[in-house]
This record gives sequence, C-alpha cells and structure tokens, in this order.
Amino acid sequence: MTGDWNGDGKDESGVFLNGGWWLDANGDGIWDTGDEYYTFGSPGVQAVTGDWNGDDKDESGVFLNGGWWLDANGDGIWDTGDEHYTFGSPGVQAVTGDWNGDGKDESGVFLNGGWWLDANGDGIWNTGDEHYTFGSPGCQAVSIR
Repeated sequence: MTGDWNGDGKDESGVFLNGGWWLDANGDGIWDTGDEYYTFGSPGVQAVTGDWNGDDKDESGVFLNGGWWLDANGDGIWDTGDEHYTFGSPGVQAVTGDWNGDGKDESGVFLNGGWWLDANGDGIWNTGDEHYTFGSPGCQAVSIR
C-alpha cells in the first residue's frame, strides 16, 4: 500500500500483514529509524489508507464485510476519535478517495464495474452519494494518488 505517512506531499510505501502496519515514514526505501510499526486490524481484513482527518497525512484503516474501522486521529491504535461505520457489503472491494474535494478521503466500494462512493462523507448510503459504472466484471479498481 502507499500513503503520505509523513505529510510531505509525497507518498511512501508500506505493507500490511495480519494487522501489522510497517510504514516507510521517512521515505528512504529501507526499514530504519524514523519508520513506523503498529497493529491496527486483524488477519483477514482489507487494509485501506486515506487522509481521514484532513491533516494532509494519510492514516490507516481496515475494511471487512462492509464494515470500516478508520484510525481517524492517526495515532495507530483504536481509541477515541476513530471512526466505525458500515458502507458496502461482503464481497466488494473497498476504495478510498476525496470524492467531494473537501481535503479528506471518503469511503467507497467497487464490484463488477460498479462504483458506490460515499461522496458526502457521512458513512452511510444516502442522498448526495454517487453510483456509476466504469469497468466490467473481473476488473479490479485501482487508485493512483
């Protein structure tokens, strides 16, 4: 996965395995001083990244069966200030992006060419959200940030 872990405006690399996050926070391409490790999530979840709080630095999150758990305060642990909601369903691919241009990333899901985007950022499917088709069955959504 990728994300701007240090707020410098450039994305750095990171990996996720069984709830563990290893982030190249200093952006030098090797594991060393200045990098970050923490656990957030568990085995079997899909890791997601985004700027959940609008601070120009990406934070971690996980998605499972339509449930989103976002480290919205960016401290690497589940605590006060983090977010949980349901948007999507089992079998979909989680996608993230700033769908409304407010400087914060929002949730979305992709399945068989269909995109369902939480464009108003409230964590539920309702008026103000977007649905469209771009792609076809068998495609995987990609995000270039």
